[in-house]
Amino acid sequence: MGACCSSNPLGIATIPKELLSNLINKTKLTIMHGDITLEVVDVIVNSTNVNLIHKGGVAEAISTHGGATIQEESNKYIKNNGPLTVSSVIVAPPGKLQCKRLFHAVGPIYIDGNKHEADLLSKTIENALEEAQKLSMKSISFPAISSGIFSFPKVECAGIFFSTIHSFLEKNPNTCIEEIRLINNDFPTAKVFEQEYKKRK
Repeated sequence: MGACCSSNPLGIATIPKELLSNLINKTKLTIMHGDITLEVVDVIVNSTNVNLIHKGGVAEAISTHGGATIQEESNKYIKNNGPLTVSSVIVAPPGKLQCKRLFHAVGPIYIDGNKHEADLLSKTIENALEEAQKLSMKSISFPAISSGIFSFPKVECAGIFFSTIHSFLEKNPNTCIEEIRLINNDFPTAKVFEQEYKKRK
């Protein structure tokens, strides 16, 4: 939830395809077009809500492809701990997904740009990267958090991703994270990320 849908209306998975890549220090940043549920990485990030109800967009695709245990584990977490806060990232089992860990990340709902939405999105991304580093994960795939039903403008979303990633890598030049992948099944969103990154190079 909160990012562009990871499956198209016909339910046909799009095999991940690299659009652009660049090396930042020792870490490869890759922009992808494709289905995040098909990613073979250490961490897949799920864009979800404070109640971990995985309906709609990326969250539903991840829950569907990952199997019933993903929603079951989420329900247990909420029952024991209560709702999450915006920018929270929790680590969960990946179910049937081809990753070691699934991160549930709560991005902000975009209202008017004056409710600290940019800061909250940046913190969400930073928290996921810090959690990956803490767990010694080498690769992580992000969807465009908050850019779908949470209505975050795609161009601004892409810019926040790039600035946050660059800042994290500058602060952590010896990070264990070898690749950060930004992947969207929605081709226009993937192209926005590609075009916005080219402007920065």
